[in-house]
Amino acid sequence: MVDMTESSNEFSTPSPSATRRANPAVLRIFRHADGVLANSMAIAYSLLGYGLSLMLLAQSGLWFFAGILLLAHSLIIAAFLIHECTHQSLFTVKPAGSDLHKWLGAVLSWLTGACYGTFDAMRDKHLRHHFERADIVAVDYRKILARYSWLKKCVETGQWLCLPAVELLMHGLVILWPFIGDKKATSDRAKFRVIAVMAVRVFLFATLGILFGWQLLAGYTIAYLLFLTVMGFMDAFQHQYLLLEGLQQSRRDSPTRDRSRFGEEYFSRDYEKSHTWSNLFSQRWPLLNLLVLNFCYHNVHHQRPVEPWHRLPALHRDVYSAVGEIEPDVNSQLVPFLKQISAFFRYRVARVMAPADDRLGEGENTGAAGVSFLTPL
Repeated sequence: MVDMTESSNEFSTPSPSATRRANPAVLRIFRHADGVLANSMAIAYSLLGYGLSLMLLAQSGLWFFAGILLLAHSLIIAAFLIHECTHQSLFTVKPAGSDLHKWLGAVLSWLTGACYGTFDAMRDKHLRHHFERADIVAVDYRKILARYSWLKKCVETGQWLCLPAVELLMHGLVILWPFIGDKKATSDRAKFRVIAVMAVRVFLFATLGILFGWQLLAGYTIAYLLFLTVMGFMDAFQHQYLLLEGLQQSRRDSPTRDRSRFGEEYFSRDYEKSHTWSNLFSQRWPLLNLLVLNFCYHNVHHQRPVEPWHRLPALHRDVYSAVGEIEPDVNSQLVPFLKQISAFFRYRVARVMAPADDRLGEGENTGAAGVSFLTPL
């Protein structure tokens, strides 16, 4: 069985080229010298783009629509920077001192609306997804929908209207879970955090509404829905993993420790590779994949989780050129973009209650839902 500790080499050790042409002064902050410019630009874009978009949303005409697109994309980049922070791929990791990954992840979680849970909780959930080759959750939202038919109808209607209803449900559950979840798995501290964060965010949005009117809040709402739609789209076809309840338990007590259910082959590299896909926007024009900070190179990300986002295209070429599968129609672990779009909208309602199974059926994959790393639940 795989060693489920955060010190595993593939999660914490840079590749042999990690410090190539490294400048010690630069690496006091950034982990990789060749990522200083790329990471600086991505961080600046997410923060400055967020602020600029709010100014544009207060304008009229085309500037208003430009503000919606800029805000949505700023949130997307912020979210995938949080993902980089969970893998500690941006900054130098020091044995002692301030944790820049945790600090930046916390700041960006306020922008993306993921601040009701902690960065540590997000990081733990996501790393367990890697270590345990499954989507480990605290609650399967499908059980809640099965219990409340009215809520199920609302979510399915939202999905039919092409709204990110499942993503909204999961973000809502993160807020409510400290109050309605298992008392043994919740705490007064978590409740206080939700109340405090909610109070601050309501105050901030109310202030924006008073200063700039309903137009800004309406534009923000549209942008946030676009952001959640993209996040759900990126998650839908990257894995065919089991969804298991057990996030509230330690890794030592994980359901994947049940040897009668999970054999040694479950923890093999072959299993992970065959159940993980890359969902590139384009292989011919790789710059388009920067729209999601190269998060779409997901198969090679699982092969080397610590590899920073700016190196994933090269890693993808190296891995699949070596086995002769670099062409889109040959690479069995690459989902064509048009197929992604078609399946995402075609199965948008069926995906709500589709079982999270790791066995591929005879039909087309409906995709996963409710597995975002932004919702540590």
